[in-house]
Amino acid sequence: MQRSFYYQPDLYSSIIFWSWTFVILFVSGTGWLEITTIQWFTIATFILFLLVAAMGIWRRRLTLDANNTSLTLRQFWPKHQRIIKFSDLQHVVVLTHGIRFELTRLPHVTILMTKKQKQQLIAALSELQATTTSR
Repeated sequence: MQRSFYYQPDLYSSIIFWSWTFVILFVSGTGWLEITTIQWFTIATFILFLLVAAMGIWRRRLTLDANNTSLTLRQFWPKHQRIIKFSDLQHVVVLTHGIRFELTRLPHVTILMTKKQKQQLIAALSELQATTTSR
């Protein structure tokens, strides 16, 4: 069983990433308003904003893999990912806007999720825990 969920990193990292992403949008808008005609610069910076925003949303995925007994946090860059083995996972703490994974050796990992995604992840984790304890 393998399930994927969208997530955003912890609050501070999300604020920094999205602030810099919107700086690209504001540079595009400022360039368009200063030059008063559509130029290649405004089009290029707006397309750059759309690409960075799309990558910031759809590249960040949490993959729950029951076969490998791990959680994989895929990040913005394709080669960067964090793999959390279920054996390293001590507690899953449900927060108001996200989830915190408390680990044995590493510091805890906090992610932000929508309410629906969070409920689905908790249901999948509890289902997985129920099947492993029944064995």
